[in-house]
Amino acid sequence: MRGARVLNTKTILGTPSGSIDGMDTKKKLYLAYEKAFEYWETIGPSSRRSSAPCGVRSIDDAVSGAKDIDAIRQLASDLFPFASLVPPDGSHAARAGVAPVHILVPSAGARMIAPGVVPHVCTRKLPADSFRVIGRGIFVSSPEFCFLQMADLLERTSPRSMRARGRRGMTGARDGAAGGHRHHLIDETCRLVRIGMEMCGGYASRPGTGVGFIKRAPLTSADKLRLYCDLAAGHRGVELARRAARLLVDGSLSPMETALKMLLAD
Repeated sequence: MRGARVLNTKTILGTPSGSIDGMDTKKKLYLAYEKAFEYWETIGPSSRRSSAPCGVRSIDDAVSGAKDIDAIRQLASDLFPFASLVPPDGSHAARAGVAPVHILVPSAGARMIAPGVVPHVCTRKLPADSFRVIGRGIFVSSPEFCFLQMADLLERTSPRSMRARGRRGMTGARDGAAGGHRHHLIDETCRLVRIGMEMCGGYASRPGTGVGFIKRAPLTSADKLRLYCDLAAGHRGVELARRAARLLVDGSLSPMETALKMLLAD
């Protein structure tokens, strides 16, 4: 079926080494943000049978050198051979074939500048269930951590956040600010609720297909997302994630059912 992605993980999970050729074997790769979302939405819960929870709580051993760039790009090509998916909030669609690889790095000084690779700094200690192992030295943000990362992304890319940055150092720019702040806060929450309902539901969005989604088992549950947000106090995006998580329910079977449940919850 066109638009339904069947990810072949044999390249990574089925190899004898289960590692990335050319990358420093003492370093680990942590897929995050849009790339983690794409991973879970593409493979779905079937990957949980070939990935394992782990107790990693910090990423001091993350890749951080320019010499690893080619290896990271090769991993992306192997893991994501199809066009990138558009997340259900529609906020960060990428052109087919050029979606960047989003990874975590342990410090601002470890960020590398390279086309196709987007580093995100993560310095805080994380809750225990923050990553899943998908190969030797290869980790992906768990669905719960991914939800928190999507909250951070929505906050950082919202008109509210960008206007606030533009107003720094300016005076006399407060007219209508309170009303605009509330409007964008509601919008960000609704968009994150749609993402969370899909993660906790029995479907995955597939824009361009006949009905716009496919059936699959849930990636996580509303209770797990709420618990993770409680454990992730102080992390970027956690307040938005908590607001959205309070509105989540399990078991939605389509985007329309999610929209109806959100409408009834108002």
